[in-house]
Parts: sequence; C-alpha cells; structure tokens
Amino acid sequence: MISPIVVDGVFFQIGRSGIARVWQSLLGLWAGTPFGDRLVVMDRKRTMPRIDGIRYVDAAGLNYADLEGDRRIVQDVCDDVGAALFISTYYSHPITTPSVAMVHDMIPEAMGFDMAQPMWRQKTMALAHAERFIAISRSTARDLQRFLARPLDVTVHYNGNDLAPVTAGEIADFRRRHGIARPYFMTSGSRADYKNASLFFNAFARFGDARKDYAIVCTGGGTLDDASRAAAGEAGVHVAIFDEHDLRCAYAGALALVYPSRYEGFGLPVLEAMACECPAITSTASSLPEVGGDAVLYIELGDTEEDQTFELLRRVQRPEVRADLIARGRAQALKFSWKTMADGVAATLQSAADAHPAPAPRVTPAPVRADDQLLPIGALRCRLPAASALAGLKREHRMYDRFASSLGAVLDAGDGAVIAGAGFGAALVALADAQPALSLLAVERDAARVAYLRSNATGLPSASVQLLQGDLGSPQLAGVDAVLREAGLDGIRLLVSTIGAAGADILAGASDLCRHVSPMLFFTCQIGGDANAADSWRERLRALWACGYTGFWVFDNFGNPLCEVTQPRALDQMLDYLSRQNQRQASRTLYYYDVLAFTDRDAARAARAVDLHTR
Repeated sequence: MISPIVVDGVFFQIGRSGIARVWQSLLGLWAGTPFGDRLVVMDRKRTMPRIDGIRYVDAAGLNYADLEGDRRIVQDVCDDVGAALFISTYYSHPITTPSVAMVHDMIPEAMGFDMAQPMWRQKTMALAHAERFIAISRSTARDLQRFLARPLDVTVHYNGNDLAPVTAGEIADFRRRHGIARPYFMTSGSRADYKNASLFFNAFARFGDARKDYAIVCTGGGTLDDASRAAAGEAGVHVAIFDEHDLRCAYAGALALVYPSRYEGFGLPVLEAMACECPAITSTASSLPEVGGDAVLYIELGDTEEDQTFELLRRVQRPEVRADLIARGRAQALKFSWKTMADGVAATLQSAADAHPAPAPRVTPAPVRADDQLLPIGALRCRLPAASALAGLKREHRMYDRFASSLGAVLDAGDGAVIAGAGFGAALVALADAQPALSLLAVERDAARVAYLRSNATGLPSASVQLLQGDLGSPQLAGVDAVLREAGLDGIRLLVSTIGAAGADILAGASDLCRHVSPMLFFTCQIGGDANAADSWRERLRALWACGYTGFWVFDNFGNPLCEVTQPRALDQMLDYLSRQNQRQASRTLYYYDVLAFTDRDAARAARAVDLHTR
C-alpha cells in the first residue's frame, strides 16, 4: 500500500488570492492521476472548491489563538489516514508526521514584521518542523536559507500561469461594463507598503494637468488612501476585484501593469500581465527579474526611483516600445507552466514521502465485548478477546509470559523499549507497569490485535507510548532501524520480539541498533517447517556475537530458564538440538526457545531480571 500525503487546504479559509490560485491549479492537474490518488486534502470548514478526482476530509477551521490545538487537528488527520508526509497551503503543521514546507516568500522576515503575531509565529514553527522545502523562486530559496541559517534541502519550482490574451471585442466590453473610457495604467493586489504602489502614484502625479487624460485601475479591492487619491488628480480611478475573465481583460487593455514592489516571493502579476500581452513595469528587487527576464521595464529602487518610474510611464506609451515588450512578454510567459510546476512538486513530495516507512492508519480501539477477558498485570489490566489462551496459560504455567515484567523492572526511567510483534498488548502493559517512565514503541501487523493494543495503551502511565501497525521488514515498515529513526525514539535499552520464525529478519532489520546502541534483546528463536530456519538463526546469533553480545539466557517456551550460554559453540549446539526436536515433533516444551541477549554493559542488569523472574 502506498501511504497517503496529506495536504492542508487552510489557505482557502484565509483568502482567495494568488496562493489559492497556485493550489487550485496544482490540485486540478493532479486530479485523477496516480499521484492525485495518493493525496488526502483537509478542507477547513468547507472553504475549498471541490475538484473531482481528489479525496477530501472535513477538518475544523484554523484558530490562530490556539496553534497547539491546530497542530493536534492536523496530526489527527495524518494519524487517521496513515500519512507518510504532510504539506500545507499556508504554514500549518503536524506534531510528528514529516512535512515539506512550500515557501511562497519571506516577506514577514525580510520586511521586519512582528514575528510574535500568531500567523508569523505559526510560520516560524512550520519552517522549524519541515524536513524539506519547496521555494517558488531562487530568490525565495536564498532568503529561506539566509533566515533559517541552517543547511536546508530546498527545491525550486516556479509558479505557472493559465491566463491568456483576449480579443479586442472582449476588451471593449470590459471597459464599457466598468465605465473605463480613458487609457489606463494598472496596479495589482494589496497597496501595502512593501508593494510600493505609492511609487507609481507619486510618479503619476508628475503628469500634472495631463492626469485627466488617464485612468488608473487598481485590482485587489479596498479603498484608495488620501495621498494616492490626491496624486491621481483628475484621473479616473477604478478599484475592483475581478473574476478571471475580467482580470485578463484588465491586463490586456492596460497601457502597462506598474508593479514596483520592494519584495516578492515570485511576482505572479508580472507573469500574468506578460501572458495577457500587457507591458509590465516592475523593480529589480528579489525574484522579479527571474519572472520578467528581458521582457519588462525595470526600476532600480533608490534615490532616483521616482524619476525612473515617471520616465518609464511615458516610454511605455510609445507604439514601438509596446510592441517589443508584448512580443518579448509573450515568449517569456511560455517558460512558466502549471503543468511543469505540478510535475516538479509531485516528484519532490513523492520522494520525501517514500523516504519514510509508511505508518499505518489509526486503528479504532476494539469495542468492549461482554466476553472480553481482563488479565491482571501488576497494578494494571490488559483486555483480551475471549478466544485468547494467554490468561489460561499464565494460570497453568507460573512463569509463562512474565519475563517482560522482570525486564521492565531493571530498566531506568527514560529508557526506550521497542516491542516488535506486540500482540494484544500484554508485553506493553507489563513494561509500563514495571517502569512507568519508559518510552515505548509497539509494532503489530494484525489489525484485530492492534485494536486491542490501542485500547490497552490508553491511559498507560509511561511517559511516551507510540503504536504502529505493519509488518517489520515489509514495504510498510522497512525495519527496526528505519522505524526508530522515524519515531524519534532515543535511549533504546530493550528490544522485545516474539515474532517467532520471522524473528531472525526482525534482528537483521535492527543491525544498526545492535551495532551502535547494543540494547538488551529478548526474542523468540523458533524453528518452523523450513529446513533453512536453523541456519538463519545461526547466522543471526553469530552476528550478535560479532557486534559485542557476549551473554545469552535461554528459556523454554513456558518461561522456565534453562541455561546461560557464554560460548558460541553452545549456541550452535542449542540450535542443532532444537532443530532435531522439531523434526521429530518430540517435545512441545522445546518447540522454541526465548533468548535474552546482552552485552557486558548489561550483564548485571540481565542477571537481576532473571533473579526477579524466578522468585
């Protein structure tokens, strides 16, 4: 199973500006593709436009007053679907699921905004959590690196464009409907300080009495401030928010788009203007030259910026200049495609998602049944299905399945323990009861058992409990080493594996852990019908000797300690004997062994555990 990638559509709750256009374009291109099938999109308060072929899940709206609560909302969705990766449309982020951050700009950081504001605090937290980054320009990538001041994995994928020229008739109809009779200059978007619209108005004021011959079209809505209205003089001023068709007409009918921004993450209006055959005047700041290339007129911001702007406002009205800019702009705009961006972003996200073991979807706890058993384990209880034989075997055999409690008792507060093949949760509960301050990770592949496991994990006193559904060594869970890296579990002192015949593969997948951390290992050494099983175990146990495991306690399958082995030859003899007994089916008592392996560091700890077990 290919694990999902969660996309948080939170920006659609905030606004419908350029970022919304970016994501709507990407999702539309991914819909109905194998990559699109992998996506799960969080729809905050039903604010997203729904696209056929994309899977959506409803989610609570973003509340900037409770950022920690929002992280839990995001993490719950990731857990519910078993997400391998998360990406937000606007800087939300989960608690543990790996994430890629798409960075549209570093305007708050570069412009000195108050980063204690909740929106920007969330962005800071999201960038700190992300493991990879997508930037929409090389300029944004450089600024991201500069402000985060740490090595980053950043891929640049430029925004695309889907606007195109309109006919002369459509332009005439647009002008008639909006009452625009004079030749006009166009400004785009917010007239906030960094957008620098005031530079255009100040330069335009130099036309003096000739201002009455022009109009100004300001997209983005809102109202014109007093200084800008005074600078406009007798020019006709039109402030509006246009739909896509009228936006294309507005660009196409303008003398020029004037966009002298002091900072842009990309500069989408410049690209849109070129695509609609509108000459553009912009600045050389940040990413704008990446977008405009040699197809626009540039202002060098500084002491002479107003003089330059006024000169370019006059120059752009010359027919030969306009014709040249329109031709160059048409060619430059073709370099930016939503399809190219969609393919690039999809490749980046798939690579990041596939670099992690695929977590299993959250499993709902098994409903309590009237015939469920409650097995006492120390001061705790473990719920088992009625068909489980565990409680009966523990009553019949005093030492059966109780060694986990003894191991937990000799671990220290803060130690980590991993249980591969956690079953219904008896070993998990035993460890938590014996040492409440453990960090625990339990892995189980059977969904019915995981349901009980989750119920039994609820309310455990341990400092940290993580559950994963999957088969270690399978594509879903690559192995103990990889799972531990993903889970971020440190200080591992114990690995328990009761998988049986597959236990050798479990140990093979923990080779880095054994080699570098050398935890105690408690595992079932089972020989099934496979004639090669003994050789597999022999190879694995010898590998443990080679990386420093010098002591082995051997137990029969009812928990009775048989012997302590301190020589490799004795292990070989044990395996030979086990194999012969299994072939003859001579003894159910010796069908398998449980083995505790340890290094010199834990020899005394292992001895205490065995002593506790046999009291």
